[in-house]
Amino acid sequence: MHRLADPVLRVPADPRRPLARRAVPALLAVALLATPAVADAKTLRADNVYAYGQGQVSCIAVRYGKGIECSSAAVPAKEVDGYLALRVTGKVRRGERGDFPGYSTKRRKLAVGDVWRPGHSAKGIVCTLESQGLRCRNRSGHGFVVEPQAYRRF
Repeated sequence: MHRLADPVLRVPADPRRPLARRAVPALLAVALLATPAVADAKTLRADNVYAYGQGQVSCIAVRYGKGIECSSAAVPAKEVDGYLALRVTGKVRRGERGDFPGYSTKRRKLAVGDVWRPGHSAKGIVCTLESQGLRCRNRSGHGFVVEPQAYRRF
């Protein structure tokens, strides 16, 4: 019996072609396959957002102020709910409250890669849900990264 030839076409690498030019198509294919979540990312313009399940991190555009507040179990509090406050300019402030100073609109869920651009008096603040947490930054370059068990200010 006669064996059929191997159907895989093997092309030897051209030694005259630089390695970088040979590697670019393969790297591009890997990058496109490795980032499906970013391809589905969207920009949300909402007053209330949450991430991680049923809202383990929750953020609002403050109705009677100029900024946002984000709460998480990671933000310490003595009596009521702890939050991180970020205004359009200036440093992050930590506080606690028992009321709801936001807008009574539907909460929107963030997925990894999504960008939240709050409206009203919080324009100029941008938050992105990354794999390391929700990163929010203002016009001054100050902000925070918050997740269910940790947070840090910058």
